[in-house]
Amino acid sequence: MKGSTSLLLAGLFVVLAPVATEAQGASVSDASAVKDPRELGLEGEPPLVLGGGGGMGTTPYVSSESCGDFSSISGAPGVMTLATVSGCDDCTELVNLPFSFSWFYDTPINAVQVSSNGQINIDSTDTDNNCCTPDPVEVGGAYTEPRIAVAQEDLNPSSGGTIFALDTGNSFIIEYSNVVFFSDDGNVEAQVELFPAGDVEIRWGNLTSVDDNIAVGLEDDTRAMPGATPAAGAPFLAGGIADFTALPANSCRRFTTAPTTLEVPTVSGMGLALLILLLAAASVVSIRRFAA
Repeated sequence: MKGSTSLLLAGLFVVLAPVATEAQGASVSDASAVKDPRELGLEGEPPLVLGGGGGMGTTPYVSSESCGDFSSISGAPGVMTLATVSGCDDCTELVNLPFSFSWFYDTPINAVQVSSNGQINIDSTDTDNNCCTPDPVEVGGAYTEPRIAVAQEDLNPSSGGTIFALDTGNSFIIEYSNVVFFSDDGNVEAQVELFPAGDVEIRWGNLTSVDDNIAVGLEDDTRAMPGATPAAGAPFLAGGIADFTALPANSCRRFTTAPTTLEVPTVSGMGLALLILLLAAASVVSIRRFAA
């Protein structure tokens, strides 16, 4: 029995020592698990991780173009026409969600206000329709209320177009279907899809205008996630503003949870030695009791 005990302790030391040594000072980031959409066979640009610095605030979202095409829900089974907001200029309509939506992954939302001007107000008591120019999606900007800017500008559904909503069973879609600009110089096809866990997908179909820009993105008073950051060839300017000369027609933007970095606590060499000795001592006590 004593020989077996010695062998067991030796084996325990051999197994534990390299494992503990590898753990010393190690750090693990699950960001490595986030794949470029093109590696997954998906079209679009690599994920854009935003947060901290640049006046953006800290946001838990990753923005990418790995999302679906615009497809109107106007004829889908169960689709609802939002009659109030579809027949007005500069108004909002309260819409109850079929699930609790996690805004910025930390605030449960059960209802929203849908604005006639291409915006979803996250606060269900906020009836500001946000007319009449696009407000940049940015922290500390002119507009600070929680919102999803789908195609925010001065729209006028009462002159043309309809706003629909659809519970898909797994998500909730709000669509601006051929809604005209107040200036009557073009129209908007856009929709936003909300997922219970907090993901948001904005899709645009036909977008035309002579001189109207639109604002796109997610924001509240401390965090902002524009539809895209300014880049060569991109239709977006600063603050998620899309210029009328290059509106994001037939494209999309998906906002999903961002990767986080996890740190494994470091252990000193002396601490590792003490840990191994304690485990060995505990094993000796257990074996002696068993032998007795």
